[in-house]
Amino acid sequence: MPRTYTLTAVGEMTIDAPATLTVAGNGTGTAVITLTSTTVGPQPFTIGAAAPGGAAASADGVLEVLAVPQAALSLSPDPQVVGPGSTAVYTLTVTNLSAVAETFALDVDAPAGWTAVLQQNAGPVNDVTLPPDAFNSAEVRLLLTPPVGTAVGNYDVTVTATAQSVGAAAGSATAVAQVDTRGVQVEIISGPTTLDPRDTAVWNVRITNTGSGQSTYDLQAAGVMALAGSLSTSAVTLSPGASQTVQLTADGLDSLRPQSYLVNVTAVLRTDARIHADDTATVVISGYEGVTVQWEPATQTITDTLTAQFTLLITNTGNVSTWFDLETAVPNAGATGSPGQIVLPPGSAARLPVTVRATGPGTYALTGTAVSQTSSAADSAQATLVVAQTGYRILIPMIFKGS
Repeated sequence: MPRTYTLTAVGEMTIDAPATLTVAGNGTGTAVITLTSTTVGPQPFTIGAAAPGGAAASADGVLEVLAVPQAALSLSPDPQVVGPGSTAVYTLTVTNLSAVAETFALDVDAPAGWTAVLQQNAGPVNDVTLPPDAFNSAEVRLLLTPPVGTAVGNYDVTVTATAQSVGAAAGSATAVAQVDTRGVQVEIISGPTTLDPRDTAVWNVRITNTGSGQSTYDLQAAGVMALAGSLSTSAVTLSPGASQTVQLTADGLDSLRPQSYLVNVTAVLRTDARIHADDTATVVISGYEGVTVQWEPATQTITDTLTAQFTLLITNTGNVSTWFDLETAVPNAGATGSPGQIVLPPGSAARLPVTVRATGPGTYALTGTAVSQTSSAADSAQATLVVAQTGYRILIPMIFKGS
C-alpha cells in the first residue's frame, strides 16, 4: 500500500524540497530538489526521509559551485562623436581578472540598424583568450557606424564578455555615441582584387556627404599601397547628400611579395577630425619570376697570358625565390667556375667568378645564361676577351771559342 514519507533537507545553502513524498508499495518515488548557493567550492547537504512508523533513511550529496571567471572591460573615448553614416572607433580593453586562463566571447549591443565590428590586427574578432596575471589584457577596436538618417542624440553601446568555460557573463562596458549633424561615407567601389605587381593599379573611391551642411573632407590613403601610390585629390568639398569619386593609383610594386595586402582610404571632416569614415579592400599580389645576367667586366684585354678572370652577376628580379640553371660558353676556349644551378631569394644577386683559358691570341666571345627551372624567365649576357698578339723573342745561341 502507498506510504507517505516526510522529507528533510540540511545544508549551508538554500534548499527547495517538497515536505513529503508518497511512494507506492514496493515502488520508487522521485522528488525534485533545487539547491542554490553563492559560495564557491564544495557544499555538502543531506536529504532525509522518515516514515510515520519511525523508519528513516538519508542520503548525502555535494554541490560543487564553480567560480565564474571575471573580466574588466572599458571603452574609450567615452563619449564619442560620430556622424550619420560615419564610423566611430572605440578602443575596447579586456582584462582577465581570473586566476586561470580564459576565453571571453565578445558581444556588442548597439541600436537597431547600426553596424558594429570588432577588429584586432586589422581582422574581425569575436573573442579573446587571456592568461592570468601578466599579459592579461588585450585591446580590440570597435568600429561603430550609425545609418544615414540617424537622429541627433546620445546612444548607448554595450560590449559584454562571456566566459566560455562556464557560459556566463564575466563583465561589460557601456559607452555613449553622440550622433552629430555632420557625417561622411567612404566606399571603394571598384579596383583589382588580384594584381601583378609590375602593373599599375587603380581603385575608384566614392566620398559622400551624409550630413546636413556643406563640408570639406581631407582624404588619406593608408597601407603599403599608400606608400607606392597617390590619390587623385587630397580633399573634396561636398553639399549635403552629394558624392564625388576619386582615384587611388599605385605602381612600382615590383618588390612586393606574393600575399594579401589591405587598401584603405579615409575621409576626415576638416573642421572636426572626430567626424570621419573609411573603407578597406583587399588585393592579392601575384608571384612572378625574373632574372638579369651581366658580365663584369664587359670587355677585357690581356697580354703575356692566356688566362683571364671574369665575374658573372645573376640577379633575381622577381618576387619569389627561384632556382636557375646557369651556363657559360666560350667558343674555342675553356671556362670554369659556373656552379650549374643556383637558388636566389627575391631581389637578391650572386657574383660568380669565371676563369677563361684561351688557346692563343685572338678575340673570344663569352656568353652567360640563366634560365628558371619553373617558368620562362631567362636572360643572357655577352662579354669580350681579347688576347693580344705579342712580339716573339728569338734566342740565338752564341759560342765563344777561347784563344
